[in-house]
Amino acid sequence: MYPVWFMSYRKGDRVAYATVNGQTGKVAADIPIDSKKYILGSLLLALPIFLLLNFFFTFKPNFTLGLSAFLAVATLIIHIAEIRKINVRDQRMDDRGYLSRQSKAAQSSKRESSAARGGFLGSIIAVIAAALIFVINPVADYWYYAGTIIAFIGVLFTIIAIIKKYNILATRKLPQFDRKGGDDRA
Repeated sequence: MYPVWFMSYRKGDRVAYATVNGQTGKVAADIPIDSKKYILGSLLLALPIFLLLNFFFTFKPNFTLGLSAFLAVATLIIHIAEIRKINVRDQRMDDRGYLSRQSKAAQSSKRESSAARGGFLGSIIAVIAAALIFVINPVADYWYYAGTIIAFIGVLFTIIAIIKKYNILATRKLPQFDRKGGDDRA
């Protein structure tokens, strides 16, 4: 039998768990993502990219808005795919042992978590704003830049919604700790 260590990490009322293989040192864990550090890292990465693109390329405002709308749609698709994966794991649909113990009536009565339903609104608003600006086709460039900023803020909200849903999944309590009754020493 190999040595295995079980570790826990607490932040607020949430707990994250990890296991370490004592022989190889490999760690298996779902580590929660800090939204503030993610945003700070993204801004620090975006700054040199912005400077590089600003010095070497000049984009027209309508191209910039179109690109931001495309990225908003891509983020929306990624959001839907990730939330599906998280819900499958959250509801244990990939755990055959758990599913075999559940009755079909109990499985059909489960509904998806409502925590991530509003997360895609940022990207939807971004795409709608970009489409309206393209349809209106204003003369002034600042409308295009405002639409681009709105689109990227919408993308940021969508990504933060994914991170929050993942953090809830990564830091919940293990079901063994909720077990009651019986002789625990047996």
